[in-house]
Amino acid sequence: MPDSNRNQSTGAAMRMAHQAMSIGIEPAIAVGGGYLLDQKYGTAPWLMILGALIGAYLATQGFRKLIRDLEKK
Repeated sequence: MPDSNRNQSTGAAMRMAHQAMSIGIEPAIAVGGGYLLDQKYGTAPWLMILGALIGAYLATQGFRKLIRDLEKK
């Protein structure tokens, strides 16, 4: 029985780590994508700003989900 509890807690920790990493990675991808599109289409800095806003929204939603999941426990 102790192995079952250990596996469950390891799985929960991995899910939380994934959520925490997503909070940092998703905004970086959105800003980077906006930057690359700005370079391609010559629209600097508008698409990067749009990417930053989208990234901030994604990070906020990820953070809220992480907090909800932590409060459940």
